[in-house]
Amino acid sequence: MPEINPFKNTNFIKEISKEKEKENLFRNPEGFEKIAENFGIRKLGSGNECFVVDDPESKEKVIAISFNNLSPEEAKDVYYSSKIWSTLFPHNFPKIYSASAETDDNKFNGSVRQKIHGKTLDDQKYNYARMMNADIKEKRSLSSVIKNIKNYLLNKNTETQYPFANTLQEMKLLSRTPYNLSFFIDINGGNFIKNDDGDEYYVDTIKMGEGIRHMNAEINIEAVMDYMRKKGHDESDIAKVTGSIKRLNEIFVNNNQKR
Repeated sequence: MPEINPFKNTNFIKEISKEKEKENLFRNPEGFEKIAENFGIRKLGSGNECFVVDDPESKEKVIAISFNNLSPEEAKDVYYSSKIWSTLFPHNFPKIYSASAETDDNKFNGSVRQKIHGKTLDDQKYNYARMMNADIKEKRSLSSVIKNIKNYLLNKNTETQYPFANTLQEMKLLSRTPYNLSFFIDINGGNFIKNDDGDEYYVDTIKMGEGIRHMNAEINIEAVMDYMRKKGHDESDIAKVTGSIKRLNEIFVNNNQKR
């Protein structure tokens, strides 16, 4: 699994590490924003788990800096889980390039993934509200807007070639026997970006490890391979997915049984 520090300026990561030690991190990301601004790095967003910035070395990548420091096991979980879903559904999940836990030699803690050019559903909430026949002139509460976004995501959108609602149904199928591909999706407008082609991408962190450990059952590689062949995936994609499944099974099932 690739583990690299994407920032050539090591002082940036040193300042970020200092900021992580402060209290009230989740409620006060302004310190991260100030550091990024001082180093000329563009902030894209932040959530409960990470602070996301442009990759200073590539216009096609973004860097998610973990707030609460991924463990080596969690970094592998993020990397292999993301690789599985982005290969199965490349129009709904961004590619992942690396995920790293902090070590003595590498102070970067987070991941590097494909940049999706577009707007989050939060940015487009009034457009989506219109699609749901909402009266924009009414003074709607935030919960009402969020409900409209969820309804939009969970129902087929005929204007989108790869609606996330369809992918979610496939994911639910794959989470059951005989496949056992567990997942958790946070249906929140800020976690989705609609790109310039109209594709809907889930851009929040996705991890499968705890679900696998909870079920204490291996992901069925043969069943997943059969599913992928029926869906028209080539052997290269199948190799990527099966290789990642083997690593997750090893980490979260086989090691769990040894404890």
